[in-house]
Amino acid sequence: MRSENDDSRGFALSVIGFLFVVAFVAFLYSPYFNITQVEILGAEAVAEEEVLLAMGLVGPKNIFRFDAARAQARLEEIPRVRSVEIARRLPGSVIVALEEREPVAIIPYTEAFYVIDGSGVVLGPAELLDLPVLNGQIPVGLVLGEVVASRSLQTGARVAALCTPALRDEISEINVLDLEDIQLVTRRGVRVRLGPGVDLPLKIEVLESLFHRLPSGPASLDLRLPHTPVLEKRP
Repeated sequence: MRSENDDSRGFALSVIGFLFVVAFVAFLYSPYFNITQVEILGAEAVAEEEVLLAMGLVGPKNIFRFDAARAQARLEEIPRVRSVEIARRLPGSVIVALEEREPVAIIPYTEAFYVIDGSGVVLGPAELLDLPVLNGQIPVGLVLGEVVASRSLQTGARVAALCTPALRDEISEINVLDLEDIQLVTRRGVRVRLGPGVDLPLKIEVLESLFHRLPSGPASLDLRLPHTPVLEKRP
């Protein structure tokens, strides 16, 4: 049979346990665990303010109330972001590692120019025209963060992505109007014929190896048969 002392002791222990839980929860959600440091890695084109805004970290935020999965999903909606990893470090640090999409070419649309990556994803308006311009089927519409709806422009983006950054700097135009006769035009005035979109990695590799030997002036380089390239100067 339970005594009054046993009941009192049980009640006291329950109260102490309840107060401990309340104190522990209060401690977890105290300012001590507010996020005070956000380390952003890999962000070059994406501004830090845009990252913080997408993550909902504008203003005080408790690290236990921070929804990392939701923040990751929102960051991946940014067109220039390919992938994201987020880690929390107690008591108040968050590390964000971004992998950005690399712009490789420019496409004209209406009266403006837009940059795309090697998969054909539209990244945004082009601020500079320092990348190859794709001359292909004009898309019906563009949606930032989505693949451009034009097979020819997707092929052109792939060609641009196969080139090294140094080679891309030397190419002014990638003509993909005819996918059986893909052509490049260098800033030196050399027209390079790649032919159909087969063996493209090999063709670009051969172009890389021969590029330093190309003349500065009108000429054509035929790489339709990459093992037997033909260079012709034009008057």
